[in-house]
Amino acid sequence: MKILVYYLVYYFQITFIKVSNFYYWSLVFCLSAYFYFPSCSSHKERLSIPVWWGVRLGRTYASIEKLTAEYTEIYKQRKGLPAIELLVQADTTTQLPKINRLSLVYFSHLQKKLQEKQIPYTLILSHDAAHPLFSHSIQMQNWFYEYEQELKQLCQERLKEYPPENFIIGTHFWKIEKEERHWENLINSIKLYYKGNLGYATVPETVGTIRFWGKLDLIGIHHPGGIKGEEKKFARKWHPIVSQIALRHQKPVFITQANLIGENKLQQLQNRIRFWDKEVRIKGIVINNIFAQTALNDTLSQYFGIANDQQLQNYLLELNAVKEGK
Repeated sequence: MKILVYYLVYYFQITFIKVSNFYYWSLVFCLSAYFYFPSCSSHKERLSIPVWWGVRLGRTYASIEKLTAEYTEIYKQRKGLPAIELLVQADTTTQLPKINRLSLVYFSHLQKKLQEKQIPYTLILSHDAAHPLFSHSIQMQNWFYEYEQELKQLCQERLKEYPPENFIIGTHFWKIEKEERHWENLINSIKLYYKGNLGYATVPETVGTIRFWGKLDLIGIHHPGGIKGEEKKFARKWHPIVSQIALRHQKPVFITQANLIGENKLQQLQNRIRFWDKEVRIKGIVINNIFAQTALNDTLSQYFGIANDQQLQNYLLELNAVKEGK
């Protein structure tokens, strides 16, 4: 293909030598740009990305029976898989990290239902911005020790029998992301108890500052989407940068908290998956994990739900398609 293009450039140079320099160099520039950006993918080319439908347990009441019915329907219709988010908060007394106990209660019931139906799931540990996660009065070593104990207990008591396919052990714990040694020790410890895909998620702007990607199986991207109205510009700037980091570490990307809210939800989704290098494998994208209900079946909230957005649902079906079945 390149030989043919080079021949065409030569042909135009010889045959149309009298054509103005503007047209000639425009042609050369366009052809050069085509080969200079060979791996830049559009959202139309980014198909076969598993869609994970997120719910956040603990902050609001969750009807486990309703969630189970939703996830069962979604799974049977091949529209995606469950992504369950648990909240991590600082204990009000000790200021040390604790997984929200109400989250754990809901999770245990929902996990049991998913196990009965053999539905795979992703588990994400996140924090609520309204509740501080880290206090400067706590020594870093003590914080990580307590968090490690929380994760060990979670793995031994709740994940051993029916573990998640992907386990994201934190999302944008920005005040402590640079504690490389502590994170590496934590990851090594958790890998003794959990054998699936282990990951951590941060925002695109800080992916390059993290030094423990090599210890993980997934590079998680906590992806709110950028400033409203500038989502495409944000994706064009940051996705190629994150792509190079993922390729350097030879790790797949897992997009979390792709919250499609407000207007133009389809465009919001497309901006999450465009401008990635074609060689980067996107292992999944989590849609709307901010409420205790899946957005797919939400018919009441126009701001959050997408049940009435047929165009977006059709696109998600295409996105979630398995290549072998195409």
